[in-house]
Amino acid sequence: MMYLSKPSVSEIVKKQYLYKLKSVNVYTPLVLVQLMAVLFSLIGTSSSGSYSGGVGIMRAHYSVDVVIGFTLVWAFIISFTMATKVYREDDFTFVTNRLTYSLSNILFLVSITIFAAITSILSGHLLNVVVSIYHSNKPSIFYHDLDITLKMYLTGIVVTILIMLFVSSIGYFVGVLTQLLPTLKFVLPVVFIGMFMMQLSFIPTIFEFYFQEKIFSLFLLKQLVTVFLLFSATVYLSKRMEVRQ
Repeated sequence: MMYLSKPSVSEIVKKQYLYKLKSVNVYTPLVLVQLMAVLFSLIGTSSSGSYSGGVGIMRAHYSVDVVIGFTLVWAFIISFTMATKVYREDDFTFVTNRLTYSLSNILFLVSITIFAAITSILSGHLLNVVVSIYHSNKPSIFYHDLDITLKMYLTGIVVTILIMLFVSSIGYFVGVLTQLLPTLKFVLPVVFIGMFMMQLSFIPTIFEFYFQEKIFSLFLLKQLVTVFLLFSATVYLSKRMEVRQ
């Protein structure tokens, strides 16, 4: 006599997660976005100059801030689109439900976000090479900040990962919300643009609360709690949606 074994939630989530890692094309756009950001970084994040005795001196500061900024936009867009109907269709090759669908998406987003954050920081080495080549035909002196310790470097990676997780959780939450209430696709952009144009006082307050915390442990706690709450809210909202619409 044969018995049908019911697959566990963890097995289904694992299969969907591995499937997404192999099939969802997010790596090529990531590479293109980061390469474009490196080129934009050649402008320099800040510059100053002086002129004396017939000699002009121009000082420029280069960093991976532009690369991180571009990657944050990529993370939001990818997270938002993961909630769309096109991506939900891909899960039909598996026995799935709302819970496994949401959990596999979250695991996938966490994985690619960590990868993107690490490559953003590592792109600083590529930027150094590109800047050296870009200024190779000019009398230039390059100074690299050699005072950065391994601990500071790793802390920078962790901070970048947390910020990208924060942005990804917002993107996925908004994506699911707009699938549940389609009219929000038109309302939310207007609201966000209006908020920034009106320069509402609570926006800088929110920014300071999340991104200008001087105590690292509190910064870590704020980010992780917010990401957990947003992903939990997304799972709850997903339960109100059909896996296939």
